[in-house]
Amino acid sequence: MKVTRLPVVTVFRLVSYLCPPEITFFCAHENITAEQEPIAEDPCNPNPCGSNAVCNNGVCTCLAEYQGDPYIGCRPECVLNSDCPRDKACLRSKCVNPCSLEACAQNAICEVISHIPMCRCPPGFEGNALVQCQPVKSMPISKSFYSR
Repeated sequence: MKVTRLPVVTVFRLVSYLCPPEITFFCAHENITAEQEPIAEDPCNPNPCGSNAVCNNGVCTCLAEYQGDPYIGCRPECVLNSDCPRDKACLRSKCVNPCSLEACAQNAICEVISHIPMCRCPPGFEGNALVQCQPVKSMPISKSFYSR
């Protein structure tokens, strides 16, 4: 912490014991020289930090879950999907794979296309990929089909 010393100040004090009460205003005065107490400088005042940053002994850091230059301003990882790569989505200010959030049904394949999870049943399965993918049931081939 930096300490700044202020200049010596001369203070005038009326000496009332030398004067009768009715002429105190015109009475003699005595010089008193006093040094003011040193004032500690606070490196965080004024605050050198940008938005969403805190100052600690003159050093700025971003708040938890924020990133960027703490002297200019910190922001969350994302605010919009467009802040993330196309294979991720912005959820609670973080870029995450939306397929990891169980967006699709069991046995379904999840692919992220432009930040959106797209579900489909894999080959050999059928159904609604958001609800359930089940193995394709083979149709029994009747003997009459071949007996023509």
